[in-house]
Amino acid sequence: MFSEILNSTRNRKNPIKFLFATMLMKSGFCKFSIINRDGFKMRFYPSELSRELWMDSSWAIETPNFCKKYLKSGDTVLDVGANIGTVTLQASVCVESSGRIYSIEPHPQIFKFLNENIKLNNFENVKLFNIAVGDKSGTILFSNQKSDCQNKIMLEKSNETIEVPIKLLDELTTEEPEINLLKIDVEGFEKFVLLGAKKTLEKTNCVYIETIEKLYNYYNYDRKKIFKILHDYGFELFTISKNSIKKISNEKSSESDDIIGLRDINDFISRTKMTFNNI
Repeated sequence: MFSEILNSTRNRKNPIKFLFATMLMKSGFCKFSIINRDGFKMRFYPSELSRELWMDSSWAIETPNFCKKYLKSGDTVLDVGANIGTVTLQASVCVESSGRIYSIEPHPQIFKFLNENIKLNNFENVKLFNIAVGDKSGTILFSNQKSDCQNKIMLEKSNETIEVPIKLLDELTTEEPEINLLKIDVEGFEKFVLLGAKKTLEKTNCVYIETIEKLYNYYNYDRKKIFKILHDYGFELFTISKNSIKKISNEKSSESDDIIGLRDINDFISRTKMTFNNI
């Protein structure tokens, strides 16, 4: 085990800190450390994402930063694939007590960490769901790997799979008249989330979604399917940089783009004060 840890440090920017963080995880003492973010805090739980954040509190900051630019007090947010809560917690701060967050994480252990992070901050505007979402209801296979950031819906049963409940996203949002932001990061299962979210998409203003082609290949589809579904529901698609957005086509989207789907670009610009590049 120790040799595996040493091998994994070789390509790290700060190998000593990584080694110390890994040993903290193995010992269980990591949970006594607190990670401070902008407006909230998280506990260093024994998970890969927690470790990365403990080593660098600004790690994976793009989506939380987007939340800070886009979200307003009173907004409603769906966080599909919440993991330990980096986006959920940031969104909770942004929408304040008058807003609502639906936070969805299927893996039982990671969900416990998510739940404890919500309690740590005493946030009461978050509704948690320990389920997967897709195009059917029932149960589904889910991976249970040590590399917990990459756990996903599985197509075949193995010694490293568990069963988790699955529902349509539409089943969770019936009470909401409007969804301001739908964020989806589910390691390639995005198409099936969208297929089970027809009514939800009709009342959603902005979709923030991961589109990584190699993850889609496992489920036998490509990025164009995601684009078509969003276009069919009236969304225009854009890539996003620090302070601007650029309209995209199927051909121009790079392999690992996070994209946003907008129903009303003028509303988006009004909210974020970002510029629009129409080239």
